[in-house]
Amino acid sequence: MSCVHLCVSSDSIMLAGGPASLPTSRLLHPEEEAILPVALAAPMERRFSPYVNNGGTVVCVAGEDFAVAVGDTRLSTGFSIYSRRQSKITKLTDKVVLATSGMEADKTTLHNLLKIRIEQYTHQHRHPPSLNAIAQLLSTVLYSRRFFPFYTFNVLCGIDENGERENCELPFLNQRGKETAKESA
Repeated sequence: MSCVHLCVSSDSIMLAGGPASLPTSRLLHPEEEAILPVALAAPMERRFSPYVNNGGTVVCVAGEDFAVAVGDTRLSTGFSIYSRRQSKITKLTDKVVLATSGMEADKTTLHNLLKIRIEQYTHQHRHPPSLNAIAQLLSTVLYSRRFFPFYTFNVLCGIDENGERENCELPFLNQRGKETAKESA
C-alpha cells in the first residue's frame, strides 16, 4: 500500500509515490510535511457546491379578509441545528411579506436587496409599491441571477391595491404561480 504525497517547492507542485521520492520543501514546515500524507489519504468530496440547503418550512394562506405568512425558525444543515430563532419571513411593506426557505445566505441577500429596491421605489414615487409590482420585482431579480441563482424558495403574501388577498409563489428558478383568495375558495 503506497501513500500519495504532495510536494511543494517554490517553482513546482508535484505528486510523489513514496517517502523516498519526497524532496524537501522550501515552503512547508517539517511538521506540515508530516501531516500532508495523512490529510491526502482522507476521503475528499469530489465536487464543490456553493449551495447549502438550510431547510425550513414557510406557508402563506390568503382568505376572505386576511393574508397570513407562517414559517419555522430553525436554521439547520443536516442534523446540525445552528439556531432556533432565525426568522424566514420579512415584512417588505405594510401590506406585503416575503417568506423564504432554502439557503440562509441567499435568503438574507435577497431580502436585503428587495428592501433596498422597495425603499428606492417609495422615495421616487412617494408611495410603496403594490403586491403585483413587488412580485414583478422579485421575479426580475430571480431571473437576473438565472446563471448563478439564489437557492431560495419564495412565497410572497399580502394584500394588493384592490383589497384582494394574494399568494404569489416564486419557487426556485422563477416559475411564477398566482393564487387569489377568490380562486382558492
